[in-house]
Amino acid sequence: MKNYLTPLAIFFGAIFISVGIYYGLTYKDRAELKACMTFFTVGDEGLSSSEAEEKCGQLNYIVKNRR
Repeated sequence: MKNYLTPLAIFFGAIFISVGIYYGLTYKDRAELKACMTFFTVGDEGLSSSEAEEKCGQLNYIVKNRR
């Protein structure tokens, strides 16, 4: 039983660590995008979500070629 649990634990641990590192490295970008989206959807202009996303993309907060 231990023969397959150890590699499985290593596999899931590596995924967990990778996801944590990804979120740690992209925190600043995600925070800027969230602030931009909040500013344009709640602000005076009251843009829709897709319009705000387009405007934030023009400000280089998101990748324009998003799929």
